[in-house]
Amino acid sequence: MENSIAQFEVVETLLISKKICFVGSLLEGNFDVGDFIVFEKDEDMFKREILSLGTISNLERKLIYSLRIKCENKIEKENFHNWNPNSVITNIISK
Repeated sequence: MENSIAQFEVVETLLISKKICFVGSLLEGNFDVGDFIVFEKDEDMFKREILSLGTISNLERKLIYSLRIKCENKIEKENFHNWNPNSVITNIISK
């Protein structure tokens, strides 16, 4: 696999304005729009482009990120929306 520039923990998936967002914490490194998130779901590996990112601050003042990712089609979008990531650790690779 290509070199990881960051690690991201996905705790939840949301459907916002018809787009899939992965919500979680940056564990290490830095990343930007256009980079790729690589993750395992149901024993399959996925590599999807990060289209945008936002930040949310929770009560503990921990920075939480929302990553909007590119989906291949409507079925994939629904599958990601229904997925419980259970704090999966992902890698982010540069564009």
